[in-house]
Amino acid sequence: MSALQDAFSSTLSSRYSSSSSRLDNLDSNITNLENRFDREKGEILELIDRRGRELRSMLEAFKIEFEHDRKMRVRREEEMVLQLAAHEAETAGRLEEQERVREERYQAIKVR
Repeated sequence: MSALQDAFSSTLSSRYSSSSSRLDNLDSNITNLENRFDREKGEILELIDRRGRELRSMLEAFKIEFEHDRKMRVRREEEMVLQLAAHEAETAGRLEEQERVREERYQAIKVR
């Protein structure tokens, strides 16, 4: 019976040692994965922050460019309004001149 107990004890000790070694490996793997996850989490958060800053910068540049373009468009429209007003005044002046000349000719023909 002693030999049977020794064999059982030896087998049990061997399996315990093997299980303990595997548990140590699993614990080490879990620790490595936790460290990796923490590192990647930090990298992802940094990436998100960096992209957020880049997008804010791009948005600010777009706002500035958009406002510049808007001001340029308003200025061009004002210039066009002034040109149209000048053209209208010039055309009205020529029309009045033509009417005056026609009226003078009509009066000159009428007097004859």
